[in-house]
Amino acid sequence: MLNQKQRPLARYLLFICTGWCAVAQLKTPEAHSKLALSIEDAVAMGLQKSQDIRIAASQSREGATSITIAKSVFYPNINASFDYSRTVAMQVFNFPAGFNLGGLGLPFGQANSYTFGLSYSLPLFRPGIFRGVQIAKDYYQSAKDQETEVQLNTVLNICETYYGGLLAYRLAEIAQVQIDQLEAQLKDIRLQKQAGNASDLDVSRVEVNRENVAPQLSDALNARDNSLLQLKRLINVPLNTELVLTDQLKAEGFKALPETEVAELTSRKTTQRAAVRAAERLNRIRTAEIKQAKAAYLPSADINGNIGEFAYPADLFPRKSDWQDNWTIGFHVTIPVFAGGQRVARVRAAQERLEQAQLQLEALLLSVQADTEYWRTKLKREEELIVTRGRASQQASRAYDLTELSYKQGTATHLDLTDARTSLRLARANEVQSVHDYYTAYLRLIRSVGVPPGNFTRIQSLSSHQTFPGSTNAPAQARKETKP
Repeated sequence: MLNQKQRPLARYLLFICTGWCAVAQLKTPEAHSKLALSIEDAVAMGLQKSQDIRIAASQSREGATSITIAKSVFYPNINASFDYSRTVAMQVFNFPAGFNLGGLGLPFGQANSYTFGLSYSLPLFRPGIFRGVQIAKDYYQSAKDQETEVQLNTVLNICETYYGGLLAYRLAEIAQVQIDQLEAQLKDIRLQKQAGNASDLDVSRVEVNRENVAPQLSDALNARDNSLLQLKRLINVPLNTELVLTDQLKAEGFKALPETEVAELTSRKTTQRAAVRAAERLNRIRTAEIKQAKAAYLPSADINGNIGEFAYPADLFPRKSDWQDNWTIGFHVTIPVFAGGQRVARVRAAQERLEQAQLQLEALLLSVQADTEYWRTKLKREEELIVTRGRASQQASRAYDLTELSYKQGTATHLDLTDARTSLRLARANEVQSVHDYYTAYLRLIRSVGVPPGNFTRIQSLSSHQTFPGSTNAPAQARKETKP
């Protein structure tokens, strides 16, 4: 037990410890979660969590309400009302002597007035209301098509960002391999200098070559980090999540898509593209709007009526016997005569909107066809480049091995070795770039022809695109698997 002198000191120490614990807890960094992600997982998460897709889905649901609004004109419009008024002072009329106003049973002069009623109106003939419903349905389907377009754009961005990250990983690996080679050469040239077989100039040249490769590694790592950040944004995951891309990008064993599959893709009808369907629906909407504008020249008729009760009690609250019926029914006909040219202008405006929609549809069809043909041609050229650059990479690798052997035997200079190493790095970078461009062209092609969003990961069927478990895509690990 603490005595009275020790208790204040103990409280002070407890207060200090509590404060330090709170500060330490604030300074503790958040735990970084780790997420292994394949391209299929990225697409699935993007379709489920992307903010853009969720906004487009909300707009589609909003468009569905327009159908209910358009159909509401077929139903009666019923409103209830209740009124009470008390006469405080009224205008005085000079009536003949002996005239009794109250004997007429009129409301004039009554202190209290109650009125309750139900008014209704039912359209008997309204020109253009059926077209209004069809227009609302087309607008809703157009919103669904736009939602599909947003999904396609989001999935395309996810796939391109994913492959951009893989490309950056691979370029970083290639640059790191060359740096390691230069480190080994620098160590060797320094030993030769100590033995008197090399000069300071030789050492400086290798050091300069090493420093020249370092910015390339930095650029690749920056591109990788940027791709990962963009991918996190697209699939809507916390920025402190560590993404591990489980797919890989390599040219070994590459096998292009069969010509029959490419021909089948390019032979798809352009009407399968959601944007084209939306443009065609817009043409139908504009055509219906012209007919709807012309319908303003026709008369309209409505059935209307009122079911009411009124009471004028002498006291404040009416009795049952005070209430009287006031029921009416009739119809209302409106015949348009003159509106100052408004109806003519509306018809002309609707005709101009139809012409604009037709021109937009023609331009869209040409754009889709041109994009499809461009990406089909680019896909074929990238396939040829992969073969060409693959052979160049093999030749550069063999040339480097021979040059390195000659350098160790003293028959080649370090300049020859540097040139061979630089050629090997460029050949490997060009090879992996061509594979990346082939995948990008394929993605753009299936986007142009309107392949559904869920089928974007069909690219997994390419034999060169394989998933290897436990990969971290780190340059250090790849260096162990890559032969210099």
